Amino acid sequence: MDKSDEETKEAIFMLHELGVADGSEGNFVPGKPITRAQAAKILVNTTKILDQLI
Repeated sequence: MDKSDEETKEAIFMLHELGVADGSEGNFVPGKPITRAQAAKILVNTTKILDQLI
């Protein structure tokens, strides 16, 4: 496993822990496209977190 693979796993774990993304049925499939609904959920969740920081 190279460093970028580990960084990707850490980033996915962070997004999951923050509640930004939860994958598809609890599984992350990086090579699979996401739906518009999933993208919208990520944007809304990210906005909520950023609002808390301001």
